[in-house]
Amino acid sequence: MKKKTNKKLLGFAGLFIVIGFLLTGCSSFCSALDSASYRYAYDPINTSFFDSEENATNYVYNQIKEQVNNDEIFIDSSRETVLTLENVNTLEVSDLEGSSNFTNVKLIQDVHESLFTSINLDQGDELYYLTSGTVTVYTAQFNEETNETLSVNHNISFSKNDFVKSINTSASTNYLSLPSDFYWNYLDNKVIDEMYLKAKADGYLAEIEEDYDTTYELFYGYSNDALNDYRNNPSTEKEEILLEGGEYTLDNGNKETVLGRNKSLFTLYGRYKYISDDTSNALNMADGNYWSKINTWNNEILEEVKINDTTSMVNGFNMSSDYFSLYQQNMNSRVSTINSCISIDEGFYGHISDDPLNETVQITNKSNWGDAWSHGWLEGLLVFPIGYMTEYFSHAFGMNGVGQILSVLLVTFIVRGLFMLLSFRSTLSQQKMQYLQPEIAKLQEKYPNSNTNEYEKQRLAQAQMNLYKRYKVHPFSSLIVLIFQFPIFIAVWNGLSGSASLSVDAVLGLRLSDTISNVLFTWSNWPGAECWTALILFLLMSTAQIISMQLPQWLSKRRNKDVTKMYKNPAANSQQKQMKIVQWVMTIFIIIMGFTLPAAMGVYWLAGALFSMIQTTIMHFIMIKHKGMLKEPNVKTHDASDKKESLFTKLFKKSNKDEKTESTSNNTLNNDIIDSNEVTQNNEVRKSKKGFNRKKKKSNNHK
Repeated sequence: MKKKTNKKLLGFAGLFIVIGFLLTGCSSFCSALDSASYRYAYDPINTSFFDSEENATNYVYNQIKEQVNNDEIFIDSSRETVLTLENVNTLEVSDLEGSSNFTNVKLIQDVHESLFTSINLDQGDELYYLTSGTVTVYTAQFNEETNETLSVNHNISFSKNDFVKSINTSASTNYLSLPSDFYWNYLDNKVIDEMYLKAKADGYLAEIEEDYDTTYELFYGYSNDALNDYRNNPSTEKEEILLEGGEYTLDNGNKETVLGRNKSLFTLYGRYKYISDDTSNALNMADGNYWSKINTWNNEILEEVKINDTTSMVNGFNMSSDYFSLYQQNMNSRVSTINSCISIDEGFYGHISDDPLNETVQITNKSNWGDAWSHGWLEGLLVFPIGYMTEYFSHAFGMNGVGQILSVLLVTFIVRGLFMLLSFRSTLSQQKMQYLQPEIAKLQEKYPNSNTNEYEKQRLAQAQMNLYKRYKVHPFSSLIVLIFQFPIFIAVWNGLSGSASLSVDAVLGLRLSDTISNVLFTWSNWPGAECWTALILFLLMSTAQIISMQLPQWLSKRRNKDVTKMYKNPAANSQQKQMKIVQWVMTIFIIIMGFTLPAAMGVYWLAGALFSMIQTTIMHFIMIKHKGMLKEPNVKTHDASDKKESLFTKLFKKSNKDEKTESTSNNTLNNDIIDSNEVTQNNEVRKSKKGFNRKKKKSNNHK
């Protein structure tokens, strides 16, 4: 029977955990525009632009040198011409990955003479770009077996972002045809044209007309010189100016005014590559239409190429249906887990790159509580208020990492404080049960065979219920607390996960939006500061959870250390073991979830455990204060007619009305307690058949 009980207990615990995982799938607060911003951040413009031919040449030369890592690099297979800065602009690209087999296209091109018809350059405004494709260079390698020097070719890819490269790799693995490398330049022309039209319609181009000098600065928010200066000698001050704009001082002393990355055309309007006009205002990202534009452009590009080239090579120029399907699946998968979109203002949040200049994305304002209800009733009732408080306090304390930590701590104490007020009666009832343990032990001593004897089991249950009723104790109060605590836990989880402020900045290298497990198991992070911070946070959170669970039991043992040890009832022992199993299962569950959830939840659980320990300690000393004025509960006699109030009567004084209505149950309880004090302490005699019959006869006389 004991095994069956434990199986049921573990079964319910497992069911609780499964339900927890299912219910935590709250709706994301990310809007369709937020999703489009993330999509463009993962899949930005492929084409690399430069504000002078010199900067383009230097970039290509350095990239080849860095990837080939050889002192002598040749631009021809015969190894007659060494690569130099002077001949970089003669390099040509080939379509080695695509199916169109276009070759001998110049790598560095002037926008004035190219396909970028949407870019209207002023007189004297320089803009160069790199053709999407592959450049082949060569190095010499001596073969000892043949005693010959052979040429080794190296293929260097340009003007393709990391997302497109990953899709090409996956498509090649699955034997899918790839679009032409040059296709990505054509697609970028369509995207930039869309950006221009949208920015012009919004009046943004007219608004910032005096704030930028070149088209390159309009695209990126700064000049090539400022970017190279920052890359060579980065600093927080330089980074802030390049992001927000202002006067930038180069290391050579020259100064220039920059627009700022967060005000550039690509940053603000890149998301319109994905989102369609009819769903741009959708509050839920699931309602966005992200592929109609790209699908239209894909078909238009093929028709345009056919007009200019009637050969069969154009058949594989654009994305095939299979490739486009793979493209969609991979992008949808990347953005499906995005959740950090609750913000009180429109700003830049998130962490999608280790490059500070391309780390964040634009998130829309979510300060309207009414919109939150469209995501679900739990989101509107609990998740949004918690997320909003986190955002508000983060901005109030300062967006510097420490401010976010203080915000999480304050929100934790507010939530736990409100929950304490709502569950005060249940908490008090649990404390009463701790003080009733000596009396319960006496009752269990009176019915030692209640674990196997149905009659004694019923008598013990009735006596305990009378005891609980007399002192207004609710034995299922802990279950009620758990039921109410669970949706609050879900709300806090999603509120902190959805807070946009927690996705930026770091404390000791650790971002609150990063999961502890990912940080610790990413070996490239070691021995970085973020790993040690994550490890210490996990250890502190785990230790605090265990202590907060054990503290009530430790204090109870201390309170009852002078109480006479009673005979241990097998049923009571089984029940206590079951309760301990439940406590440990829940504690281990929280620790595991703290390991796999964002670090903000680790901070929440650490603060919550500390709050719980403080609450338990305060309640303990309050009860001790009352107990010091009263008689100890382990007295040898207990006369129900004695006018002197017992410990429990003083602690939980009843009204005259309650005394009258409960007189019948109290008389039964008093008789049980009187009889319990007369029970022999000899366990062997108590277990004997003769002793059992005598006790059963005595119980029948009471009836």
